Amino acid sequence: MHSECAWPERLPIGIGLRAAAAQMADIVTVKLPYAASVGKVTLPAGEYTIRDLKDDGSTVVLSIQSAAGPGVSALVTQVSSPNNKPARQTEVVLRLDGDKYQIDKIWLQGRDYGYDLHPAISHER
Repeated sequence: MHSECAWPERLPIGIGLRAAAAQMADIVTVKLPYAASVGKVTLPAGEYTIRDLKDDGSTVVLSIQSAAGPGVSALVTQVSSPNNKPARQTEVVLRLDGDKYQIDKIWLQGRDYGYDLHPAISHER
């Protein structure tokens, strides 16, 4: 059984969003206050870098990597932001699934879209 948690459903991330190399649109650094899973991979609380590995127009793969080592690559779907308005801040949305958090969505400040993670299609890095 899973449910949306009231707090911390949306975790505002006071981070730097910076342009990267030509192949990657953005690199985002986030701090997870709790351990959270992407599929079967559990990421401990801590700082992570999220970047776009592949975007051929229909397929997007995000890398979520810790400087300390653990990381995961996940297939995601680009989704429109609520009300099609640009996000005010970068956010990682966690979903409570039983007694564990799952990374559900990622919204990028200034963008009118975000990413919906496909937890079944991910692998440890």
